[in-house]
Amino acid sequence: MHSLQLQYLLEQTRLKAEVLVRKTERLVEEAEEETKTYWQELTKSLERIEKKLERAYEEAEGEAKLEAHLLALEAKEEMKELKDAWETMLLRIKNEVKTQQDIAALKAHLAKMEAEHWMESKRKEWEHLYARSKAEAEMMTKKALEELQSFFLKLTELP
Repeated sequence: MHSLQLQYLLEQTRLKAEVLVRKTERLVEEAEEETKTYWQELTKSLERIEKKLERAYEEAEGEAKLEAHLLALEAKEEMKELKDAWETMLLRIKNEVKTQQDIAALKAHLAKMEAEHWMESKRKEWEHLYARSKAEAEMMTKKALEELQSFFLKLTELP
């Protein structure tokens, strides 16, 4: 393999690692403290791998191509060792997100039930008012719809 090919592969590997780190950091921002701590520990290992890849890139420029190959292989072995830890962390994040989604779904269901109950209670009131005055009923409908819009707005602001 030529020096330029090796450098290209090393650079592409480094860039892919950066993308993975950025995506994971975005996920970890929403995670619980225990997962954030776990991520910080993983980050230290990733920094060691990045340094090896950088050194390998530098070595590939010079005469020490063998050293560059060895550093790349070392980085690969370290990443293999991190694979289980990485998967564990991503599983934690996935479970936390699933829990948050379940809570949000439950809140939405409860809000729907509350809205249905509210609508039923208002319906009887509306029927009575409509019988008295169409104009008053239209005003009540407008007010009720505004209240409902406000209620829906509050629901959209739930985490």
